[in-house]
Amino acid sequence: MIEARKPKTEKGKQAALESWTRGAEVMGRVMGMKLPQQKPEGVGPYLEATVEDLFASVWSREGALSVRDRRLVVLVLAVVTCMGQQEYLKLHLEQAYRQGELSPGEIEEVATQLCYYAGWPRGSLFQMTAREVFAEAHAAGGASGE
Repeated sequence: MIEARKPKTEKGKQAALESWTRGAEVMGRVMGMKLPQQKPEGVGPYLEATVEDLFASVWSREGALSVRDRRLVVLVLAVVTCMGQQEYLKLHLEQAYRQGELSPGEIEEVATQLCYYAGWPRGSLFQMTAREVFAEAHAAGGASGE
């Protein structure tokens, strides 16, 4: 059985405690779950990564995407990417970017969100497709950009 990460220094222990606390609060708000504010003894690596990485580091980021936007990513874009519908993905990315509906920063944040929900290869494919769209738009002189 894989064990959870164990920080070795006091600074590392404090950072892990803060990460768990922040992640538990955000996960509770987003998912409607009640998690303990202190990391339970013997917590497994899956729950630990979910709380400390996904929710404390990704869902808690402010600025580029709201919680509502992140949920849309999970519900819609992740499905399109997972189904292997890259032509639709590219079409929607092109239009969202060219029409100024999504900025490059927001699109990059979508790629990060997808990595966690659809897997790193699919999130990377999304990001590569987005960069292709940016390059084509810049070459055509029609990019909205940031």
